[in-house]
Parts: sequence; structure tokens; C-alpha cells
Amino acid sequence: MYYYAFFSAVILVSLVWLARIVVPKFPQLAIIDTSIIPEEREMKKKRELLRGKMHRTMTGASRAVGGFMAPKADAVRDLFRGSYRRLLDIERQFKREKRIPPAAARERLVALVAEGHALAKESRYPEAEKKFIEALGYDPRHIEAYRGLADLYLEEKRFDRAKETLAYLAKALIRENRCIHGSGIRTFQSEENAGACPASPAVHADIAGRWIALAAACQALGQDKGAKDAYERAVAVEPANPRNLDLLLEACIMGGDKRRADEVLLQLGTVNPENNKLEEFGGRLKAMAAVPEGRRRK
Repeated sequence: MYYYAFFSAVILVSLVWLARIVVPKFPQLAIIDTSIIPEEREMKKKRELLRGKMHRTMTGASRAVGGFMAPKADAVRDLFRGSYRRLLDIERQFKREKRIPPAAARERLVALVAEGHALAKESRYPEAEKKFIEALGYDPRHIEAYRGLADLYLEEKRFDRAKETLAYLAKALIRENRCIHGSGIRTFQSEENAGACPASPAVHADIAGRWIALAAACQALGQDKGAKDAYERAVAVEPANPRNLDLLLEACIMGGDKRRADEVLLQLGTVNPENNKLEEFGGRLKAMAAVPEGRRRK
């Protein structure tokens, strides 16, 4: 009895260990619908078949473990050996399907992105989308491919896709450039700490621009809270940019957040005291003060 229990426990631990090796071999793009590419559809079917094989193997092993009190230990031992061999076969098959020389993969990736941009310039958006998504098959984190997708989704007014892609793109730019202003925390960049961030002003402008575009997509979807959050992130990256502050201030007023609006107005007046909208904003905030907080738009 103890022999069966021990042997069954070994089977379970071994299969879990093997699953941890094999399962990560099936990468998926969480944001982009890759099913529009014929090659990717075929690959997806193969992956589903492989997953099905592994699931059946694990299910069979689980049943064997559940019945470890059965008298035939040889059958359990044979099941373990067969499962181990099948899992190794699955891993080897997946590796064969994905094998491609790194230099050739990089060359193909660059060509696909270039083709995607060229097609987008001609407003051939469905074809451009396929090129960018195919490029992501070679490198799921390729920034230029996501940049191309974000731009074409905005052009096509596919705001749900634009929102998801822009969020990923902004965070990828923050990560790649090690920008310390990317957390979304409200900051004011003084002359003393301006050089603390390794990201250049051009990179800051790029990141902030992506957050601004994301805010516009949220507004188009009627998601005012998401838009305000995106504006906050843009201001965190470029706190001295009057445009960012202007947009955030407008979002705060429209959302009825007078306390934050007062803070942003003060910051806008500090970085751009000649702004001709300061007086207008000040008047709108005074009008807000006359309205009970519970009646302000949320």
C-alpha cells in the first residue's frame, strides 16, 4: 500500500514538472488577434492538438493516481513511462515547428514591419495589420510593430484595439528606456531631478504622446475615467508640457474633480504663466465651487 502511494506521488510530481517545461512553449499574443493570418491559424490548430494530447496524458495520469490502491503497480509504472515519452515528443515537435535561424528571423521581421508601414501609408489597413501581426510572430515585443498597429487602429477608429495596443506600447517604451516617470505617480520634474531619468526628452515626448492617444481612444469609447488616468500618466512623464496639463485639467473639470483640478491649474500656471486659458479655467473652477460636491459630474 505504501509502495503504491509513493510511486503515485512520484508520477504526480514528475508530470507537474514536465508540464511546467512544456506549457510555456506555447506563446500567445494576448492583445492581438493573430487568427487573421493563415499561417498562424494553422499553427494555432497544431498547438491546440498538442495541448489536447498533453491534457489527455495528464487526465490519464490523474486517474491512475486516484486509483493508486489498485493491485497492479506495473500498469502504473508503464503509464508513467509512456506519459514521459509522449511529453518529450510534444516538446520536440513544437521545437521543430518553431526552428528558424535568428538572422533570417530578424531580416524577415524588419521586412514585415517596413511593408506594414508602407501599406498603412496607402491606407491599406487590413493588409498592413496582417504584416504587423506576422512580424509579432517573430518577436512578440517588437515596439515598431505595435507602433504601426496603434496608428492604424486609430485611423480606422477601432478604439478598443487602439486602447489595448497603446497601453502596451507606452509601457514597453517605459520599460525599454528605463523611464522613472512611467509609474503614473504625480510628479513635478524640477531642474534638480531632471537629469535623474535615463530616458531622453524625445523618449518622454513619445511616451506621453502614446498616453494622450490612449486617452483620446478612451474618450471615444465613453470611458472618461480611463481617459483621465491616461492624462495623469502623460503628465507624470512630461509634467512641464502645457498641452498635457491643459488636457488633464479639462478632464478633471468635466469629471467634477475640483481638488485635483486646483492642483493641475496651479501647476499649469507655474510652467506656463502666459497661458491665455488660465483665467478661463479659474472661472470654471470658481463655478464648480458653488456646486455641491455630490451634484458634480463623476
